[in-house]
Amino acid sequence: ELVTMAAPPSETSEPFPITRYSSQDWWRVLKELPSSSVLVRIAPRMAANVVVATLVAWLRVAGLLRLSFPALPHQLAGAFLGLLVTFRTNSAYARFWEARCIWGKVRGVTEALAIGAATYVAPRAPEHARAIVEAVAEYPPALARTCKTQPGQPDRGRAVDPGGDDAIGVCQRIHRSLAAAEAASEKTFYSLQLAALAAHADKLVDVVGACGRIMRTPLPLSYSRHTSRFLSIWSFTLPFVLIDAVGYLATVPATAVLCWMLFGIEDIGHQIEQPFSHSDENTFDTSIPVDTLAAGIVRQVERAGKLEEPVHHQPDIGDGRPANGEVARRREGVLAPAA
Repeated sequence: ELVTMAAPPSETSEPFPITRYSSQDWWRVLKELPSSSVLVRIAPRMAANVVVATLVAWLRVAGLLRLSFPALPHQLAGAFLGLLVTFRTNSAYARFWEARCIWGKVRGVTEALAIGAATYVAPRAPEHARAIVEAVAEYPPALARTCKTQPGQPDRGRAVDPGGDDAIGVCQRIHRSLAAAEAASEKTFYSLQLAALAAHADKLVDVVGACGRIMRTPLPLSYSRHTSRFLSIWSFTLPFVLIDAVGYLATVPATAVLCWMLFGIEDIGHQIEQPFSHSDENTFDTSIPVDTLAAGIVRQVERAGKLEEPVHHQPDIGDGRPANGEVARRREGVLAPAA
């Protein structure tokens, strides 16, 4: 196996395995080539090219085929093809990285909401603070369900019932709890803090739209089709170039190796283009493990938004600050009458 590391505590609050490649694993990785998931996916296409290469070599040995292509045009086309396939794979990886950044944003925003609710709302309206924290804790699993919605299925990220368990419905409950907490108080500073928390809730709404954009906006289909056709024509004509360059004995293995290289790069691009397509897996191999990330975020939210026992407020000393010693007494849960 490759090097396995634990996820940072800030991401999950308890480790889950993350597989990273190390240069020391080259031999082990090479031995595992026959069981490679990429090889399994491209095997039928490789087999078709190997059959064509074998047929060309057999016809040349039998003297039934003298046709061959010059190498220079094929080399020029191969250079352009390599750039095309690589550019497409890079575009797909950009989508993969954007999806990961979105989930990183979810963690930061939800923790900020939980901390704000526990710090500013709980002392004045503990029931509303508890409702906010509970709704925030429901958001990551709801977003994970949205990300796992396949194209053509109903979008579980859009609210049908404002009180539902979908991501937008959770955001609506957060806003309603914030509005209720503001209605229960007339303090200006407190209202400003609630407005800041509402801005964080708006960011969670934006996240739902960003995930939907990645899920429902693939790379342009014409671009993918042209790349596939270009690659197919190039690989099927490759044996007619190799037959004179390397001989009939090496034509078949050379064709297989070159096709494996290019087909593999193209297939990896297709896999990571939809970063939520295999989210049930607990790895970052070809997708984002949204369930695992959501569970870690929920633990962080519950820790950050842990509510203490509500306390009663004592009169301020006149400038909005508690009287001397009141903060310490609140922490101890004892509110002694002022002298």
